[in-house]
Amino acid sequence: MNIATVHMCFVTRWPRDREDLKVRQLSDLRSHIMSASQAYDREAQNDSRLDDLASKLSSLRQVTTDIHAQASDNSFVQASSEAFSNLTSSIRHSSSRLARSAGVSYPIYKSVFFILAAVLFIYLVWRLV
Repeated sequence: MNIATVHMCFVTRWPRDREDLKVRQLSDLRSHIMSASQAYDREAQNDSRLDDLASKLSSLRQVTTDIHAQASDNSFVQASSEAFSNLTSSIRHSSSRLARSAGVSYPIYKSVFFILAAVLFIYLVWRLV
């Protein structure tokens, strides 16, 4: 190959390469603009999801605070516990008095007394219901 042919090839090829370069640059610019637009859309979606998560976290914190406040207020539990302990001590005293009074008499009288007490108790419960 001589220099004239090489020069001819270079001269005739160079404008096409320049146009191809411009086309590639425009294509790269368009894809960059599209990717920037897609990135903006994704960022907007991420922001909305982050706001949703923040609101859910806030409501969860509020629920947790409410549960803690209700669990800390155990006055009802204490009142119920005190009532049951009073009832238990009252039943103990009544049963000990019943045992002392039944212990004085004969065994047949004990049986009759317990049967009468049971019938009276059933009658009173039946009447209240």
